[in-house]
Amino acid sequence: TLEEPPAHAVLLLTARHRAEVLPTIVSRCQIMELRTLEHAEVAHALQAGWQASATDADLLARLSGGRLGWAVDQLHNPSRRDERKTHLEALWRLTSADRLERLAFANALATDRDNQARFSLLETWTSWWRDVLLTQSGSRDACSNVDCQEQIGQHARTIQRTAVFAYLGTLKRIEGYLRHTVNARLALDVLMLNLPSPGKRDQ
Repeated sequence: TLEEPPAHAVLLLTARHRAEVLPTIVSRCQIMELRTLEHAEVAHALQAGWQASATDADLLARLSGGRLGWAVDQLHNPSRRDERKTHLEALWRLTSADRLERLAFANALATDRDNQARFSLLETWTSWWRDVLLTQSGSRDACSNVDCQEQIGQHARTIQRTAVFAYLGTLKRIEGYLRHTVNARLALDVLMLNLPSPGKRDQ
């Protein structure tokens, strides 16, 4: 156990943020910050070590956020990439949907017991809206979803920058809520009702 581990044992605990670990546990740990890899490093590793095509290597390296293990998992599991496609198609549909359709989607997501699917959706949507904001700011080359440039450009032209920025904050808050004991249905309702819609873009 963490309280009194045997002398020969080394326990490794991983967390996305230190705040997710109880202070009493952190006090017993030696903290090691794991840095992410550069895009070029991930892309090269995928091609050299896992024989990925140049196109797949570039896309997965961008989407990975510097996490080689994540990129390899996506490369070897087509179902993971299909899941991303499903999340993006839902986003594109819901941006133009009415409140009833959005709430119905939130209900389906809340009743699904696969918590990992929720966090996968949040990660995909966060990546998407980040790309939209980057495009609106003139930094299109830094986008991750390079296989969807046309759709990114469409959202960048038709959705207000302030709405995109605000929704990125909403995504972050909802992720935090879902990782703790909150009403998932209520949190997901907020997520869907605040989803930006196409309209006249601000300058």
